[in-house]
Amino acid sequence: MEYHIGLNRLHYFTSGNPFEVIIWTTWAIKKCTNFVVGDQSEGYKVKSISNCTGIDAWMTPKQGYKFSSFDRDEDGVPDRNLAEEMHFGWWFDPGMRPDNDIIYVYIRRTDCE
Repeated sequence: MEYHIGLNRLHYFTSGNPFEVIIWTTWAIKKCTNFVVGDQSEGYKVKSISNCTGIDAWMTPKQGYKFSSFDRDEDGVPDRNLAEEMHFGWWFDPGMRPDNDIIYVYIRRTDCE
């Protein structure tokens, strides 16, 4: 099943339980554990992400980066809004080179298997 739960719930869930993020693109699969997202006052920044395995996907979230959206540009790229260009919000890194890969992102608890 697939759900869009929103950033508030993502913060709530990842703060108390072990979560991982899995990113599939056309050319890469990356899996990282210990994925924790901060609250609204922190800009929903990635507070923790570790134990990454797989081929580096261009959109792997990096620790310390805030969530960027079309109406809250937090990507660190002056005169550009990557969320607006890509048509989705994300923890964009100024060094990212977005492409037109097909992207699937899964965030799941790891203690319920």
